[in-house]
Amino acid sequence: MDVWEVLIEIYEEARFQPGSASTPVSILQTLMEARGLIQADLVRAGIGSSGIVSEMINGKRQISKEQAKKLAVLFSVSADLFI
Repeated sequence: MDVWEVLIEIYEEARFQPGSASTPVSILQTLMEARGLIQADLVRAGIGSSGIVSEMINGKRQISKEQAKKLAVLFSVSADLFI
């Protein structure tokens, strides 16, 4: 699945399923799944420590602007998706 397919899927979920707007965390999870990435891959990409990345993925920590920029580069998307 390429990035465009993932973005279309995210858009359609938000647009056509009332009350289930995509969140930065759900977008991150969808992009990770589409690329076959795991938590350790985000740690290696410099997104944060294992604990921080775990909290982000589980919705216990907001994604910072700096992390959003790094995720945008990693996934070749706009940082706005993660903020």
